[in-house]
Amino acid sequence: MHSIKLSVIVVTYNCEAFLQKFVDELTCSLKDFSDVELLFIDNNSTDKTIAILNEYPQLKITASSVNLGFAKANNVLIRQAQYNNILLVNPDVFGFTKNFWLQLFQEWDHLNPLVIKLKNEDGSFQDCVGQVTSIKRMLNSVFKKVDYGKITTTTEVEMGIMAFMLITTECFQAVGLICEDYPIYAEDMDWCYRACKKGYKIRYHPALSLTHIGGGSAITRWKGNESLKVKYKAERIFIKKHYKGLYRSSMLLVNSIKLLKEL
Repeated sequence: MHSIKLSVIVVTYNCEAFLQKFVDELTCSLKDFSDVELLFIDNNSTDKTIAILNEYPQLKITASSVNLGFAKANNVLIRQAQYNNILLVNPDVFGFTKNFWLQLFQEWDHLNPLVIKLKNEDGSFQDCVGQVTSIKRMLNSVFKKVDYGKITTTTEVEMGIMAFMLITTECFQAVGLICEDYPIYAEDMDWCYRACKKGYKIRYHPALSLTHIGGGSAITRWKGNESLKVKYKAERIFIKKHYKGLYRSSMLLVNSIKLLKEL
């Protein structure tokens, strides 16, 4: 048995369509490891999500009577985690194997947050890492666009999405928990931004990869371009929180233009 001292944290909401496959893969891939806890919190699902979770006695399940949102729900479990290594993972991520975990802990420096390559269901690269929203990012998207899908070696990035992110409790203590100002989206960008300000480096390990459906629970909540509007509104919260003066005003203007285009 390999001791990895890992707390896996999963937030669920109306994800019965893929939840059983996720839990089966996760539990099977971790059966040869010790010192692992699987913490799940459900955000008041109205489908069979809770019933499916209850089929697995090895899971520690918190059932919220209200939808706490992604950030707050994660924070509830982060506070409960008993192990130093904390993995935030979405329930629509697949491809877990024993070898994946062995490689993951060989690659990780146990200091800086780690993110991996996430692929779409068709095997194509998913937009899972990059830069925080900024004028620099806008300029780079035109003049110096980085193709993260072609990166093959460990690279420092400004942010990664929390569909899969490995962090230590010490890092959370230094940076703080996930900001609960964001109902959904941009909370990962906010946390990574604060982590970098504290001197941590977000390490992207493209040699490690999993498949991420993406927007698994959002599919049941929004139609058409509604999801994009929600993302832009979350981006607006980030701009107001972290930027000042003329820079802030310029970023808010750009954000407003993007929102108007989706009306």
